[in-house]
Amino acid sequence: MAFTIRQGHVPEDFYPGDTASFTIDVHADVPVSGQNEWIVVRFPEGTAFPQPGGEIRYIADNGGVNIPLQGQWDPVGRVLRFESTLHLNDGTPEANGFYSVNVQALPDAKPGISSLDNGLEIATQTAPVEFEIVDPNQGKDSAWVQRPADRTYVVWGAHRWNIDFTEEWQDVPGAAVTLRVGGPASNGALYIATFSAETLAVASNQNGLLNLDVFFDGQPSHPVSDNHRFKTARGGAEWSSHTTLRTFRFDPEPTSRNITAQVRVKQSGLVADSGLQNWTLKIERYSL
Repeated sequence: MAFTIRQGHVPEDFYPGDTASFTIDVHADVPVSGQNEWIVVRFPEGTAFPQPGGEIRYIADNGGVNIPLQGQWDPVGRVLRFESTLHLNDGTPEANGFYSVNVQALPDAKPGISSLDNGLEIATQTAPVEFEIVDPNQGKDSAWVQRPADRTYVVWGAHRWNIDFTEEWQDVPGAAVTLRVGGPASNGALYIATFSAETLAVASNQNGLLNLDVFFDGQPSHPVSDNHRFKTARGGAEWSSHTTLRTFRFDPEPTSRNITAQVRVKQSGLVADSGLQNWTLKIERYSL
């Protein structure tokens, strides 16, 4: 029998002095039912198991199983050990869950990536553990992406669409992607949306605006202000190409659900004619 162990969800916006949780996944190549094993967590520099009050929990069955575990903490070596009764692929409600472990970024921790190659261990099998400690001066309206996107979605359309004469938000036909967030499988996600199209906007006073945004689950993405225009009309029926880049972040949720990313446009009341054609929507997902 061979075990594998790996780090799952990691805390985001993890600043010096913060306490958060990360998860650990354990797998085996054969069913395991009721076998006790010790799990070891070595905390990298700048992090520790919170004292007092640090928690370890085993969670399975979509949260229906939530078992607190006792740990042995060595503050000198920054090593946490805890024993767990394993249920892997045995068909029980306890099967194939994950461990949630508290972690603290020490108040004097240096910003950046803190990691250990053998930070996790079970039955002599090891795996890396890694945390990203954010610079307090960086601000929370930001993200560090250090890997390729977990999934990329692309949709496009060539037909010309004449925008209806209204000042309300309108869905761009076909410019939508159904996404899934939440639950133990997908956790949270950072989405980066890129939309490009040839556009037309004609206004009598040459100041009419064509606004555009990518809505996630009905909510406008970021950054957002009172004056985020996609195209300004300058008179004359000339097509021109424009691109916008938008972001949206979903924090982890206990239950998985579908959401829709939808491109919408809104025109000024002074616009006499407007439209889109030859558009492409690309959405990149980075799991949290």
